[in-house]
This record gives sequence, C-alpha cells and structure tokens, in this order.
Amino acid sequence: MTAVALLSVVVGGGFANNIFFTGGDDFGAWPIFNVQLLQYFVPAMLFATKTYLCHQADKKSLSELYGAVALGLLLFWVTAEVRHIHTPHGVGPSSQWEIYSYSLVWLIFAAGLIATGLQLGIKKIRTAGLGLLGIVVVKVFLGDLSNLDGIARALSFIGLGGALIGLGFLYQRLQRS
Repeated sequence: MTAVALLSVVVGGGFANNIFFTGGDDFGAWPIFNVQLLQYFVPAMLFATKTYLCHQADKKSLSELYGAVALGLLLFWVTAEVRHIHTPHGVGPSSQWEIYSYSLVWLIFAAGLIATGLQLGIKKIRTAGLGLLGIVVVKVFLGDLSNLDGIARALSFIGLGGALIGLGFLYQRLQRS
C-alpha cells in the first residue's frame, strides 16, 4: 500500500506535475473530480489507512509519519483544488480572490481537523488543526488584510473574529462531549 501511494504521488504525477507549475488543461475541467483527486487525495487516503493500521499494531512512530504524510497530501490537494477553480486553464496570474479563498478553505480544513481530533480523541490531529488555524490567522493578518482598505478590511476582521469565536465555541462543545 505504501509503495502504491508513493508511486502515485512521485511517479504518477508528483509534485513537479501539478497545477502550480504546469497548465490546468491536463487536470480536467471539473473541480474535485479530476486528475488531482487521483494524484493527491487517493494517496492521502491510502496513507490514512496505513496510519490506522500502524496505530492498531502499536507502531506509533510509523503511525505518526504516515499521518503527517496523509495530512500534508490532503492539505496540498485542497490547495490545488482552489487553484484549479480560480485558474482552470493555465498558470496565469492569481487574483486576490484566489488568495482569500486559500485562507477560507484552510480555515474550514483546520476546523475539520480540530473537530475530527476531538471526536476521535486523537490529540495529534487536533494539534495539527490548531497549528493550521494559527497559520491561517497569521496569513490573514499579515497578507490578506494588507491589500484591503476601509470597509472591506473591517468586514474581514469581523469575519475572522466570528470564525475564531465559532471555532472556540465548537472546540469547547466537542471537548465536553
């Protein structure tokens, strides 16, 4: 399973053949259901399965390694899909909406990791979600908001604050259950 996943990531497309470095026509016209699903999502699920099997066999170091690879591939896949939605026909210049979309999608991904870690009682997943949430907050404050003025900046602060308050509420509610 590990060999198949590595082969599909490295040889069968790999990080050199992705939408960030090559044109988008080779990846398919549809978002999500395209070549990137096979390049990154399927191997991520194989690594997640391997993580579960290693966890059941009490091989903690391998479990952590495979889990980190699975989360990294999932994050890369989500990011590549955002790129595919905004620039489906080539590398072209990215728009500001694409940059904001990364923040939104990463925030949703972080919330999903936190919720999954709390539901399953796995601290490493929860910690990865909190780490990604920290990265998103820094990205929004240092990058995204620097390009906004006036009311758009105020609305972005309010939106980010609301998202953080909502995540805090979700965290406490799921942690109790």
